[in-house]
Amino acid sequence: MVANLHRENFSTHEKRYIPSKEELCGSLFEDLPLSDLRNVWFQHDGTPPHKVSGVQEYIRDTFQQQVIGYGGCVEWPPRSPDLNPLNFFLWGSIQQRVYATNIEGTSKPYYGRLCQRFTCHVLQCAAGSAVPCQDVYCC
Repeated sequence: MVANLHRENFSTHEKRYIPSKEELCGSLFEDLPLSDLRNVWFQHDGTPPHKVSGVQEYIRDTFQQQVIGYGGCVEWPPRSPDLNPLNFFLWGSIQQRVYATNIEGTSKPYYGRLCQRFTCHVLQCAAGSAVPCQDVYCC
């Protein structure tokens, strides 16, 4: 199991950056059995705030020898995909489906309407009021 944890709102100032384990992981570990917790690895993306010495120390203390990435026991090339199922399956699957059929006769206004409808549907999903649909004309 790899915990890929991103926190965009931390300051790069060392004293303000260091979060508590709860802030860093949220409720991710609450329901995991102890046997699974021993298999959790922290993969860090090498973002500059993660390279601050106090943050590095905190990550090593929290995750011990189970750190992937900058300063960890397992190095990870910069700008490489995370060990995340979305990177290995979902985005590739979506891309294959999107580009599988070349739609002829479509125009830029069509794509603009499509994006608006998609955005509308995503907002409806977030609000819990979306109706499942099979086409893009459902908004």
